[in-house]
Amino acid sequence: MDGLLNTMHTPGGTNVLGDVHLELLTVDHGPDLYEAVEPARDDLTKWFIWPDRVTSAAVAMTYIADIQACSRIRLWWLIYEGHRPVGGVQLRMRKGGWAASLPYWLIPSARGRGVATKAVTVALSHAKQIGFLEAMFSIALDNSPSRKLAERLGFYIDGDQEDREFRGALQRVQVYRKRL
Repeated sequence: MDGLLNTMHTPGGTNVLGDVHLELLTVDHGPDLYEAVEPARDDLTKWFIWPDRVTSAAVAMTYIADIQACSRIRLWWLIYEGHRPVGGVQLRMRKGGWAASLPYWLIPSARGRGVATKAVTVALSHAKQIGFLEAMFSIALDNSPSRKLAERLGFYIDGDQEDREFRGALQRVQVYRKRL
């Protein structure tokens, strides 16, 4: 795993689309994570809890150190457009170790231009390289753009919709899966 991490963190990151590239998240990216989250906080907290923890650049650095200390495989890339951070994509091991979960996010101004599709495609490629057999998304039913992205990338709906607790209320989600 360490060898793979080293090959993925190259200067300038992994080119995704034009001037869009991914950089493997390190503690040094804390200020960039905060810069991306702060103006989009209200939008991001509709879908994620973690933006609540990114309240300053210094706190973002601590948060990154905390997630890097997790024992399960978790890779997180920041998505940049030029030098500006515009989002992120993660690769997380699901229970059992054979499936990867791929949460991602973009600031509103970066949406609708194929950036997320390309970034998730890069993360899927890394998941396959690492040895995951399957990838999955759990997507809120009212998140139509993410559902369309999953379908565009060949994910299929797996089973019935589920309820998950999110910010003290039940949120309806659909699980999407894809063999790698």
